[in-house]
Amino acid sequence: FTLTTTNVGTGIANGVELVDIIDTSKFENITWSGDGLYNSTTGIWNGIDLPSNGLSNSITISAVVNSAAAGLTVTNNALINGIVLGCDINGANDTASASITVQSADLSVFKVADTATPQEGAVVKYTITVTNNGPFDGTNVLVMDTIPSRLTYVSHSTDQGTYSTGGGSAYEWDVGDLAVGVTNTLTIRVQVTPAQTGEVVRNTARFISADQADISSPNDLASVDLRVGSTDLSISKIVGDPTPNVGDTVQYTITVTNNGLINGTNVDVQDLLPSGVTFNSAGPAGVLYNPASGLWNVTTGPSDYIGPGLTNSLIINATVDAGTEGQVIDNTAQIINATQPDPDSSN
Repeated sequence: FTLTTTNVGTGIANGVELVDIIDTSKFENITWSGDGLYNSTTGIWNGIDLPSNGLSNSITISAVVNSAAAGLTVTNNALINGIVLGCDINGANDTASASITVQSADLSVFKVADTATPQEGAVVKYTITVTNNGPFDGTNVLVMDTIPSRLTYVSHSTDQGTYSTGGGSAYEWDVGDLAVGVTNTLTIRVQVTPAQTGEVVRNTARFISADQADISSPNDLASVDLRVGSTDLSISKIVGDPTPNVGDTVQYTITVTNNGLINGTNVDVQDLLPSGVTFNSAGPAGVLYNPASGLWNVTTGPSDYIGPGLTNSLIINATVDAGTEGQVIDNTAQIINATQPDPDSSN
């Protein structure tokens, strides 16, 4: 702020005092330069002598706008408060005001991952967006994304700005300028390094800075948790009647359970009926079972995956062949394929 006091009269004005209080709730680091003496605590500017004939004295008060002023129009008032020899014949011009509107921008960060439960070695894609919700355009916008030790950077792409390491695992996205209502996107691909199954890996993106003050900090960061997982597929099998007669129909029920943390896909089971029984039918409807090969495509048909804690079942109906009296007929089912590694093959 620049304050100028002028004597436009014909008499000499000595000991003029002016008051200009800077609002310290919205400004900080107050300094001044110019004629006379200024006390930033009281706001008093004194030591001013003004000859006649329109001569002036000036002072410049500098202050840093803090975050409390973001988005506000702040008015600064100055008032002549001194004694002038003779009298001031025009009190109407003894006050002056100046207003500033502090630019601000509500910059929000959002982040998602394409999976919440990746397996070891999988590549995860993070999508990070930064949006300017206004009311002013943003300039020199900077976002940081710190990649934790359990993840290894693979690649990235962005529709604006540059993305580079800020040292160690801290990566900076220099977005640049961001107009009101505009959203920019950064995609980061990382690989999950060996970790303990079930371990939670948190990755956070946060708004760091811009030329404009941010008027809403709760939306300045976004975190995504990954739970490193695997499938633990188990299989069980029961027979409805363990002591059938020749010609009876026996029913085998095979159940596959996912005891792990992530979906099981491309799961195949083999159950080839042994000699002594003849295949009749398989169910339920939609289940894909080939009696010639014994192959059951567990995750093809009604469901293309087995979710954590879920089961898929196959029912095989077969007839006991003649000539098998007194024989023990063993029937074995086993999991022979899955996309995900299984940490426990014993079940």
